[in-house]
Amino acid sequence: MNRTVNHAHVTGMTWDAKDKIGICHDCPAGKAKQRPVQKESTGRHKEKKGQRIHADASGRLPIPTFGGARYEHLIVENSCRMLFGRGIKRAPEATSVIDQWIDEETVGVNSDLVIQEFMSDNDPKSYGAPEHKSMLTRRRIKDCSTPDYRAAYNGIAEQNLGVVNEMATAAMHYAGIEDLRYIVMAFMHAVWIKNHLHRELTGSIPWWDWYRTPVDFTYVRIFGCPAFVTIPPRHQRAKRPKHWLGVYVGVASNGVGFKICHPRKLKTYDCHDVTFDENWREDTRLTITGGDKDYDPAIEDRNDVGNN
Repeated sequence: MNRTVNHAHVTGMTWDAKDKIGICHDCPAGKAKQRPVQKESTGRHKEKKGQRIHADASGRLPIPTFGGARYEHLIVENSCRMLFGRGIKRAPEATSVIDQWIDEETVGVNSDLVIQEFMSDNDPKSYGAPEHKSMLTRRRIKDCSTPDYRAAYNGIAEQNLGVVNEMATAAMHYAGIEDLRYIVMAFMHAVWIKNHLHRELTGSIPWWDWYRTPVDFTYVRIFGCPAFVTIPPRHQRAKRPKHWLGVYVGVASNGVGFKICHPRKLKTYDCHDVTFDENWREDTRLTITGGDKDYDPAIEDRNDVGNN
C-alpha cells in the first residue's frame, strides 16, 4: 500500500503507515483456501506488452445477475499484469469478449500493440471450441493453451481469478449483501482495485503501465454502501425527496464519477452528485430507507451503463 501511495502518478489516496488496520473479519469469508499444488511452469513473465494474454472464466452462478450473467470472465495481460473482467451469460461468449477486447484495447497508447500469444485451460465449451480457434487464426495469434486442464498447471489467469473472487466475496460480506445478483458488480470493482495497486512482480501499477494515465482513487468508496443520488432540479417534484437511494458498486465507466446501482430499477448509472454513508455498518446495520422510490434516472441524460 505504501508503494501505491508513493507512486508518482497516484492521486486521491491518503495513507498513514502507522495506522493499525487490525483483523479483517470479512477476509476469511472470501478466502478460498486450497491445497498447494506443484507448479509445472516457471519463468512465465513476459517483458513486452501484448506478447501473451491469459484468460479464464468462473461459474456457473446459481442465479443470473441483474444483466443475466452466469459467469465471470477475466483476461490477464502477462507483462504488466493488467486485468480485464466482465460478466457473460454463456461460456461460448468468451470468444466474442476476447475478440472485442483486442479491438478496444489496441488503440491510443497501445495502437501499435500486437497480441502474439493466447493461453488458457482449453475448456472445450469456450477456448477449445472451433469458433475460438478460428478467431485466433484470423488474428494470427499463437494458441499456447494447455492440452487439457490440470490442477498442477495453475496458470496466471486462474491465480488472478481466484484472488479477485476472494476480494469480491469479502466485499459482499462486509457490506452485508447476500443477494448474489450483485456478485459480478463486486467482481468488477475488485478488478478495478487490483489494477490500481502496486504489484511486486512488475514493480509498478498495472493501470499506469497499460494506459499511461494517472491512477486516481478520488471516486473509490466502500462497496455496497448507501448512496444518496441528487435528482436534478428540473426533475424534482414538489413535496418529494430530492434524491434517490442506490448502492455504490464502483467507479464510473469513464473513471470520473460513481457507478450506482438502482435496486428497484435493477440498473447501474454513472453519477456525480452523490452523498455516501460509509459508516452504515456501525449503525447496528439498520436498514437505510428513503428517497424517491418512484423516480427513474433513465429520464435524465445520465449514462446508463446497463447491468453486469
